[in-house]
Amino acid sequence: MGTDATVNEGWLDLKVCNKTENTFQIEIDFDDNTMYGRILAKNVVNIEYSVFDSSVTYRKQDEKIYQTASVCRMETDKDSGRKTERKLYVNRCQIGCWIPDNIKIEEGGV
Repeated sequence: MGTDATVNEGWLDLKVCNKTENTFQIEIDFDDNTMYGRILAKNVVNIEYSVFDSSVTYRKQDEKIYQTASVCRMETDKDSGRKTERKLYVNRCQIGCWIPDNIKIEEGGV
């Protein structure tokens, strides 16, 4: 999974690669403040997944603001309760919209 994909009814901007024998469907819903998602599977999967941003920072460079975040996955085995966290990748993107005043923005650098 990635971050900041465009999701809108009828749009197809979110792409994933499925290297398993199972068939999956991604279901997404919204309320006023939160985006919710779940992954449905043809065959039973005894692992619960949570994808989240960790270590999020903002930096101003050349009058543009960039966000850097480690995208992580938490796997929880439904039988044993054992949790495993894994860093998937680091995402860096330019912010093109307003961000709240309480967000700390570092100056300069990469």
